[in-house]
Amino acid sequence: MSTKTWNGVPLDQINWFPTIDKSKCTKCFECMNFCAHGVYTKNEQNEPVVSEQYNCVVGCTGCQKICPVGAISFPPREYLNSFSNQNKARLSGCSCGGKC
Repeated sequence: MSTKTWNGVPLDQINWFPTIDKSKCTKCFECMNFCAHGVYTKNEQNEPVVSEQYNCVVGCTGCQKICPVGAISFPPREYLNSFSNQNKARLSGCSCGGKC
C-alpha cells in the first residue's frame, strides 16, 4: 500500500481536512454531493462524517464554501501557508475543475 503524499510529504503529517460542527449540520449532504474525493460518508445516524480525511486535497475548501449553514471548517489558511513555506512545497489546490 502506498502512502498518499502532498509535494512529497505524507498526508498523515498534514492536518488538512474538514471538521463538521454537528450542532450546525442539517444533514443536507451538500458536502457529500460536492466532494469528488470521497472524504465523506454517512454514519449509522444518517449524518455526514469525515471518514477518509486523507482523501481531502490539501488546499481545497470547496465543501466549506458549499455548506449552506457554515457547519464545515478547515484549519486556518496561515497554517497551510506556513507549512508550505517550511517544506518548500508549492501550494496546490484541488483538480476539481474550479468548483472549489
